[in-house]
Amino acid sequence: MRRTLLFLFLIIFLLGINLITGCGQGAKETGGGGGGKDPFYLTISPSNPTTEEGNSIQFKAILFYHDGSSNEVSATWIASTETGTINKNGLFTAIKPGTGTITAMYTSLFISTSIYITRNGIWHFELLDPHEDRTINEIFSVESIYQTSPPNQWHYTNNDLINWSIFSDKCTMISPGVFQALKPGVETIIGTYEGFTDCLNFNILPKYILTAEADAFTTFDLVGNIGLGAYLEGYCAMGYNTTFKRLYFSFIKFDTSMIPSSLIISQANLYLYISIEETDSYIGASFDIYENSCPWSEDTLTYYNQPPKGIFFKTFSFPNSGITEYQEFDLTDLVQQWISGSKNNYGLRFENPPVSGLNITQYISRRAELYVVPKLEIDFNP
Repeated sequence: MRRTLLFLFLIIFLLGINLITGCGQGAKETGGGGGGKDPFYLTISPSNPTTEEGNSIQFKAILFYHDGSSNEVSATWIASTETGTINKNGLFTAIKPGTGTITAMYTSLFISTSIYITRNGIWHFELLDPHEDRTINEIFSVESIYQTSPPNQWHYTNNDLINWSIFSDKCTMISPGVFQALKPGVETIIGTYEGFTDCLNFNILPKYILTAEADAFTTFDLVGNIGLGAYLEGYCAMGYNTTFKRLYFSFIKFDTSMIPSSLIISQANLYLYISIEETDSYIGASFDIYENSCPWSEDTLTYYNQPPKGIFFKTFSFPNSGITEYQEFDLTDLVQQWISGSKNNYGLRFENPPVSGLNITQYISRRAELYVVPKLEIDFNP
């Protein structure tokens, strides 16, 4: 009896040792293959990859431990992108060009990487236009860029290679990438390149901005009692210079023939970029605006064949010297008559009478840089 009990006790003891050993081996196997070591951080391979649409990439999640060792683990995969899908084993399939984020999650650790999907080496195409607003009859260019891999390489697109289209009839295309605004409202330009499409929305304002079609000035020398021909300079002058005893007369014309005669305007302003040097002898300037009474040409204009002075319109004054900026002049009533046809548009004449002191006013002519040339801005209600 005693021998039987001893035998049973030995069997139970051996079974207990086996159970304890088996439990230890199971914990080791479920420790992520790291031999029971503490996880340190997680990485994704490959990192920030680029691939062509239709291709696949096998991602792997690598777990690193505090002792420096590592091994691949079975992670949960998430693709934050519309450019492709990823399955539970980390296999990503590219569907269309673009960029996105791939994330691996393992226990409490997670890591993300970017992915770039290209078509013929391109993953992004974009139309560019720095202006949100355009005006009637304005001619403007639209540029575009595309991005290749690596994604920091940008290139300007050849506009001749882009398939252009326009959503409505508010503008027209003059040449590839060059457009002209026709009607007020919102317009959309569409460009397609290598299978990529982008849209550009902009607003066409109920406004005409006209630049001068002709401007020049003539002079009359009081000492020699002689008139001189037209000056086609980067500026136009009007007034009287007591130093040289010379009178200056300026002429300017804007073509309003493209504006419908039925249009009712709400405002018409002339903008001249006035340049008056700061000087102690300056006593303030004023100049009178007259309508021209007949046609004229800046190429043949002289003091002697200048158009006769027409109807006086308005006087403008400059009380201070040191002016170098655009000045605004209200011409609403006169421009409305030009548009309706009740008056012929022969342009304007600027002059002022002789006074003591240096009293010359200059404005930048149409031959200067575009951002300072004379402008006539005409607003209307659509």
